Amino acid sequence: MVIPATRTGSSSPLILRSSKTAPIHGPTIVTTTLAAVGQFKPPFVNRTRRMERRLVAAPAKDLYPLSETSRDIGEHVRVSYGLSTHSVGWDGVQTSDLMTMEMAKVSLQQVSNTTGLSSLPTLGASNGGKKPSGIKGIIEKETNVGFVAIVENKGFFSQECGAQHGIWGLGYRSLSADQRPTLFGTLSAAMKIPNGFALQLCGRVSNTTKSGNMFLGGFSSAHLAEPMQFVPLVRKDWYQVQLDGFKVMGEPIQGMQNLNLPKTIVDSGTTNIIMSHYNLRFLIQSLAQSGIVRWSPLIPDQDISDFWFQNAVLRLPRSSFRVSTVARAVEAVISGVSIPIYTSSFLKIKPVPAGQAPEGYVDFWWHGFSSSTPADMIEAEEASGGAVIPGSVGTILGETLFTGLQIMLL
Repeated sequence: MVIPATRTGSSSPLILRSSKTAPIHGPTIVTTTLAAVGQFKPPFVNRTRRMERRLVAAPAKDLYPLSETSRDIGEHVRVSYGLSTHSVGWDGVQTSDLMTMEMAKVSLQQVSNTTGLSSLPTLGASNGGKKPSGIKGIIEKETNVGFVAIVENKGFFSQECGAQHGIWGLGYRSLSADQRPTLFGTLSAAMKIPNGFALQLCGRVSNTTKSGNMFLGGFSSAHLAEPMQFVPLVRKDWYQVQLDGFKVMGEPIQGMQNLNLPKTIVDSGTTNIIMSHYNLRFLIQSLAQSGIVRWSPLIPDQDISDFWFQNAVLRLPRSSFRVSTVARAVEAVISGVSIPIYTSSFLKIKPVPAGQAPEGYVDFWWHGFSSSTPADMIEAEEASGGAVIPGSVGTILGETLFTGLQIMLL
C-alpha cells in the first residue's frame, strides 16, 4: 500500500514505489518505500490487491418453504462451486410445485442452424427451426415442475443481489447429472414455449441495485438497440461457438493459440471470460499498449505496469486517467461476427470513501478476464508455445461478454 506523501513546504515531489510485488490473489498489501524524484507533486497511488469477495448467506426466511414431509422423502442434493480452498455451495432437496407464468403470444420466424449473437444490448444463439419474434398479447399458463429447494448454503447467496435466491440451469439435458428433463425442457413441453431463451444482463440500475431480464421462448425486440445477429452453434451439448479471436481498438490480437481447443462455450453461469494463461497474456498486453486507458504523465510507469500485469488496484485522482469512449474498444469475433465487450464490463472505477483519501480519488482496476491454466502448468504452457494443457477447459465466454447485451440461445 502506498501512503500519501506529506507536504513539508518543499515543492519537490515524493513518489511512493513498491519494494516488492504482492501475490496475485489474497488481501496482501504491497510494502512500499519512499523516493524523492523530479520537480512535480504527483498524486499518490495506492497499489493494493483486491480482497476475495466474501459472500454472505441469505436469511433463512428467503429460502423456499419446504415442508417437513417433502424434506424427508425428497432426494438430497449437494452442489459446490470454486476451488476447495475457497468454495461456495448449497444443500437442497428435490421437490415439485405449481409454477404460473405470464406469457406473451409470439409470432414465429424461420431461421437457419445458427447461434444468435448480437452487437449492442443484444446477443443471440440458435440451433435451427423457428425464431420467436413479435409479441401478440399476454396469456397465463401454469404447470407442475420439479426442482431442488435449497435448505442450507455456504456463501452461495450474495447481498449485492438481493433477488438472487437460486440458480436456474439452462443447459442441454445431455449435461444433466441424472439425465432428467430440465426445468426449461419441462416448461417448453407443458406450456408450448418455443425452444429458445434470451438473457439481458444490464448491469447496475443504481449504486445498490442490479437489473436484467430473462425471456423464455424468444427475445424482446423492445430491448434491442440494434437488430439481433446470429452465428452458428458448433455443437449441441454445451453452447459451443467458433471463436476467431479478439480485437482491441479495432486491431486483431496476434499470437493467440488454440482458442477453441478443446472448445469455446457461451456460459451465463461463468463470471469472467476465461482462457489459457498463454492467450490471456496477449490480451492484457494488447490492452496495455492500446491507449484504451490514457494516463497522466505524473503516474509512474511501474504503477501502470502493475495495474495491467499484476492486476493491482490503483488509488489515484479520477482526473489522472481517461478511459476510451470508443463503443467497440474490445471485441470478441465469433464466426466472423464482432461482438463488443464494453469497457464498463472489465474496467472498474470505485470512489474512495470520505476520509480514506483526498477528495476526488478513486480505486481503479481491471477484472472480467482470467486464466484457466493451473499455476504449476504456466511455465510448461509458455515453453510449448500455447499448446493445450491436459484437462484444459478451453475458452469460456462468460458474463463479461454478456453485460450490456441481450443473449439469445435457441
